[in-house]
Amino acid sequence: MIPYIVYTTAKDGSQILSGDRLFLCSIGCVVIAMICYTIMYTLTTERVLVEHKDRVKASTLVASLFKDKALISFLVAELVIVCSTSFTSFLTTYLFTVYYHSKEALSIALLFNYAEAILLSPFAKFLSKRFGKKEVVSISLFAASAIYLVIYLVKVSSPWIYLVLSFFTALCFSMFNIMVWAFMTDIIDYHQFSTGLREDGTIFSVNMFGRKMAQTAMGILSGLSLTYIGYQASSTGSTMQSQSVLDGLYTLATMVPCVLMLVGALILTFWFPLSKKKLSEVAAKLKVLNKSES
Repeated sequence: MIPYIVYTTAKDGSQILSGDRLFLCSIGCVVIAMICYTIMYTLTTERVLVEHKDRVKASTLVASLFKDKALISFLVAELVIVCSTSFTSFLTTYLFTVYYHSKEALSIALLFNYAEAILLSPFAKFLSKRFGKKEVVSISLFAASAIYLVIYLVKVSSPWIYLVLSFFTALCFSMFNIMVWAFMTDIIDYHQFSTGLREDGTIFSVNMFGRKMAQTAMGILSGLSLTYIGYQASSTGSTMQSQSVLDGLYTLATMVPCVLMLVGALILTFWFPLSKKKLSEVAAKLKVLNKSES
């Protein structure tokens, strides 16, 4: 809905971002977010409380984290993939408003990440059990990278054809977004399996910190990339971008996610150790361990 509110159309057909409208929309979104957070916090009950019998030294904990191959490799893969999705989200706005001049297509494109999560959720559990999370996500990322390469080579001129193709790329990398927290529970189990330490909160915190760092870094790099291709900002719509800028924008929007998703898929495939077979081994050992402790 927001693109219909914050963008106006100039006489030449270009889309103009209204700073006043954007500011008011930002305030509205903050209010809605705070209401939703308050509802979630109020309605959440922590029924299982875990007490550590022995305190773990910080040095021991940090050392165990750096030795955890599953955690380190997944963090690196996640940083790359989050950078890719953040960059794609950022460039999507410019691509549809500057390159295609279609805020209608932009409005639909912004729904993909949420709509496709709903579409994929019913199948995520079946696919992870049947093939394994690592395997399913790796193949999905390889497919997303391949589709972006096709989009770049074809040079799609219609915003609606681009929208259809981007639907499939979003469908592929949304599989990672759906399973990311399931990956974290596997990594927590593996950490206990390999070090004997059960550190749910610490590992979740490290992961969240890494995600925020990637999103922040990509926000800076996204702006720098527009400067690099010569993009001219305008608040009135009077600045027409040159063809080289438009070509550069198209290249950035397609090739950057193509490369980053390929790198993320390669990391998960060849570095991340928690395949379906390995997870079965981890689960079997932890089952025996938990029985002995009880």
